[in-house]
Amino acid sequence: MNEDAIRFHELDEAIIGTDHNGFIVYDYDTMLALFCRQGMTTDEAVEWIDYNVLGTNAGNGFTVLMQGRELTMGELDYE
Repeated sequence: MNEDAIRFHELDEAIIGTDHNGFIVYDYDTMLALFCRQGMTTDEAVEWIDYNVLGTNAGNGFTVLMQGRELTMGELDYE
């Protein structure tokens, strides 16, 4: 892993690997599920990720992999 890689607190479970530069690759759907497990609705989790993760415009050292799969209610583990 590159020493400049950005690692988000409480999102280690969403890490699926590193890219060719050694920067962390996060699974977007797992990020959603993690926040929903903490009590957020899906919409709240999407908004939080958009603003606080993607919105940081962290630049060098930051990678997010968005997978288009649908989550089951069991994966969301809320409501």
